Amino acid sequence: MISVIVPVYNVKPYIGLCLNSVKRQTYRDWECIVVNDGSTDGSDERIKEITEGDNRFTVLNYENAGLPTARNRGIAASHGDKLFFLDSDDWLEPNTLDILNSYCEIFPDVGRIVGLDYVHWEQQGWSTYWSITPGGLHKPDSPHPFSNADCDPGHATGCIYVKKNIPCEISFPKVKIFEDLVFNIGLIYAGVSMFVTPYYLYHYQRREGSLITTFLTQEEADTIRNALADLEEKYNPPKEVSDRCSKFLENAIKGRMK
Repeated sequence: MISVIVPVYNVKPYIGLCLNSVKRQTYRDWECIVVNDGSTDGSDERIKEITEGDNRFTVLNYENAGLPTARNRGIAASHGDKLFFLDSDDWLEPNTLDILNSYCEIFPDVGRIVGLDYVHWEQQGWSTYWSITPGGLHKPDSPHPFSNADCDPGHATGCIYVKKNIPCEISFPKVKIFEDLVFNIGLIYAGVSMFVTPYYLYHYQRREGSLITTFLTQEEADTIRNALADLEEKYNPPKEVSDRCSKFLENAIKGRMK
């Protein structure tokens, strides 16, 4: 079973498209954990309209604690042997879970199957593709992931994570942004391999007011650096790997400083 985890915070105009895209999946063996992270805009009512009477959905309601905590609560409540993270203003192609799961069967030892994204710029009114190159199988010592801006498999959404092939805790660090990037670098440090598919399956909505458009304070940047340092100390990855990943994260942080 694939557990689809959807954290929700004040996205009433978008949550219908998101959850209905899960309902339309051609792959049937899924559950969806919807974590309402203290929404105040009526998102909870919209979630109820869409999910009521459908026992494939589990809705959890909490006070606002942030995206990493919401995802971690979804992980804790999940029953599947695979995890899939979907942000509440994004949506899926109908065959997303089907295609990604097929690669889990082709590569039974891989911990992460990566799907590619369509990127939609809401304010500008146009869309593009987000490619991660090169595609294919990447073991933990692969020189490609995080080697430059064109080799950035740092997003957690639109990917299947296979629990049995991840020999460490599956938990997002409590940082303001770049939680996906730190999380996925940690998996590389822990020895998790990944396969990057050639398919565009995930529709990513970039909009004003979302976390991706916010800036970092010095304190927040240091918290992110410390989170990665803790993972490096815990897993002791090869120096070449840690140097490359640390440099990538540092460049990302510099680009988001006030």
